[in-house]
Amino acid sequence: MTRGYTVVELMMALAVLAVSVTGVMAMQKVTAVSNANARDVAVANRVAQTWVEQLRADARLWNHPSPNNTVSDIGDTAWLKEVDNDEFTRPTWNDARQIGAAFDGLGRPYNQEGADAPAPVFCAEFFLTQLTPAEDTRGEIRATVRVYWLRQSTPRDPVNDFCRETAGRTPNDVGNQANLADYHFVYHTTVVRQWTAQ
Repeated sequence: MTRGYTVVELMMALAVLAVSVTGVMAMQKVTAVSNANARDVAVANRVAQTWVEQLRADARLWNHPSPNNTVSDIGDTAWLKEVDNDEFTRPTWNDARQIGAAFDGLGRPYNQEGADAPAPVFCAEFFLTQLTPAEDTRGEIRATVRVYWLRQSTPRDPVNDFCRETAGRTPNDVGNQANLADYHFVYHTTVVRQWTAQ
């Protein structure tokens, strides 16, 4: 006698298959989102480290007086001269250094001031605090670099990107409690020292 599968058995097999496929698909989505978040954090850390190195290089223009150079002027620097600013500073594009606040999805800086420039994926800002009085033998500044990017749930504005002043949010607005749900943040802090001139 030949025995076959009944309709009930087939329906149960299909139900088990559907549940297992749904679980696999849900895990794939979670894995994809986790990978994207990990990639964004890695790129943001690289952008922050790039800015830390830029600020350290900028300190070479902040010369400590020496026998050959008796003037110490922090005004010669590109960014460290913002030390008196009591808030985060969003740097403008610097043609000489080829860097600014805006970075693409791969962590490459670009000038966002052009009319056809795409909206950035990452935005970098820094906060500078004078650690030593000006009369000390060697000046020190604490530099905190903040890199932020939109959360996946936050809609992008195609006209005003979040890294421009025209977007209605200043650097200090971004860190306000009301806006924290819109962004991911990475912070790096270092100390830059006055360069000793030769």
